[in-house]
Amino acid sequence: EIVQIVGDNSLRLQRLIEDLLRFSLAEGPVGAGMVQELSLTHVVEDLLLSYKPSLRSNALHLETRLEEVRIRGHADRLRTICDNLLSNAVKFSPQNGTIRVDLQVQDEDAVLDVQDEGPGVDPDEREKIFDILYRGEASDSGKIEGSGLGLAIAREYVLSYGGSLELQDKKTPGAWFRVRLPLAGQDASHAHHSADADGMRQHPS
Repeated sequence: EIVQIVGDNSLRLQRLIEDLLRFSLAEGPVGAGMVQELSLTHVVEDLLLSYKPSLRSNALHLETRLEEVRIRGHADRLRTICDNLLSNAVKFSPQNGTIRVDLQVQDEDAVLDVQDEGPGVDPDEREKIFDILYRGEASDSGKIEGSGLGLAIAREYVLSYGGSLELQDKKTPGAWFRVRLPLAGQDASHAHHSADADGMRQHPS
């Protein structure tokens, strides 16, 4: 039992160190040579596939509506952004809850929405949740594990591309996070686009 406890704590420490390293990299300059045009849709689709076991074990339902969207960035950073938002949605969702993921072109940006049916975010915590090492009331209760770095890392990465990560108002229970990123071929400070005519991809749970 003691070995198990030590092992679990070692893994938590390892995850915290890895998160701190990612946050340090997030605050650093973006390597221009590593940026490439890619399909954000494919990044999200591949990530959702990896979440199937977690969704199944927690009896969670997934609803998606993914438009083909191309942006410029780093595949690993974009995956980390989406991973942190999905990880939060899974951690805070009640059993049999629904997680909704939408990706579309809106107002000259690529817009990714991740919504859950968990406890949501207290109004007093709306900005604090993006601070480094800050853990909300639900996490501090001891029921939810986490380093308090996920949203801070995600926002730093999004800002490095000239985008935004914000908590949206939600009339129903749960949290709603929205990521905005410039489309491929457009200036990060003032994106301009022509909508891709590839259509919508439907992925029922």
